[in-house]
Amino acid sequence: MKEKIHYVIEAALAIAVLILFVLFFWGKPNTSKMKVADSDEKSATEIISLAYIDVESLMSNYTFFIDLNEQMAKEYKSESDRFAAQFNKFQKEVEEYKRLAETGSFFSRERQIASEQRLAMRQEELQKLEAKISQDFQEKQIRLTEIVRQTIYSQIQDYNNDKGYHFIFGKMNDNILLANESKDITAEVIDYLNKHYTPSLKEKIK
Repeated sequence: MKEKIHYVIEAALAIAVLILFVLFFWGKPNTSKMKVADSDEKSATEIISLAYIDVESLMSNYTFFIDLNEQMAKEYKSESDRFAAQFNKFQKEVEEYKRLAETGSFFSRERQIASEQRLAMRQEELQKLEAKISQDFQEKQIRLTEIVRQTIYSQIQDYNNDKGYHFIFGKMNDNILLANESKDITAEVIDYLNKHYTPSLKEKIK
């Protein structure tokens, strides 16, 4: 049981980046469409302005996302330690029960049955606690990921007010087979996002 809670939460941490990638570049934002400067007034024959962002680099260097992962890791350790302490205590109680049963040290069959029932109830409580820790962690992960996603959408829209790109793509692995490095705006966007990472945003992940 103790190992299971580690696997569940570690797996959630491991897929956190992937979830954000999917939500950000393939999900539909709740915000308005990307603003394009004077796009409606431009000629239909004008060359479309394109740019792309290296998603992995963005997430590796965006302070907001780094802080989010650090916060989640701290909560993981706290919850894992709390569960481990309770589980270790339960294991000692089980070992004590086995010792008494093997040596015939129970004063009566009734006391042995009562001890078995108490241990069974405690095991059920620990299983419920394990499930709650996992559920709470996943729910908070989704909520915080959505905050980061919406923040990125909003700030890229503001960034694009001056740039006027028609499309900004997210480059991840080989989803874009060929890209001119002159169209890579990753460093600019990272710099813009980090400059707009305010204390009020940091408070949202606590």
